[in-house]
Amino acid sequence: MNTVARLAAALVAAATFAVPMTSFADATPAKAPTEARHEHGGAHHGNKDKAQFPMKADEFRVMVEKKIEKVKARVEKGMEQHKVPAAQRAVITKAVDEAAKQVRGAVDKAAADGTVTKEEAKQVRELAEQLRTKIRGELGGKHAKAGKAKHRQR
Repeated sequence: MNTVARLAAALVAAATFAVPMTSFADATPAKAPTEARHEHGGAHHGNKDKAQFPMKADEFRVMVEKKIEKVKARVEKGMEQHKVPAAQRAVITKAVDEAAKQVRGAVDKAAADGTVTKEEAKQVRELAEQLRTKIRGELGGKHAKAGKAKHRQR
């Protein structure tokens, strides 16, 4: 085969594969660059989902309550997965409730003036991390020695 015939054969083969591939192309319009970047739903890119301070006290309370409920749900799920006995479940639940009570007290203290500053929110977060580490140490378990406080570099 000469060069012209090879070139023609390559073009025919390319055209054969190109036509079906275009039929699979997505008919939706391309997203704007900002939409594409935040498509995964992460709030850690500085968009409007991230908490802005100073914040109203009621908004901060709602945010903290959501986090407390998430922690309680995760602890409950973990106890179910590991088939923790009822007696141990009661101890764990009591410890988590006591920690939540202390965090709520810190939230009340931070929200006393009606607004919560970034520094006050940081104090509440640090208290929550200390309590988490304390509970893990007291109750033992897989994460007794490792905690987010060790890994977080701020």
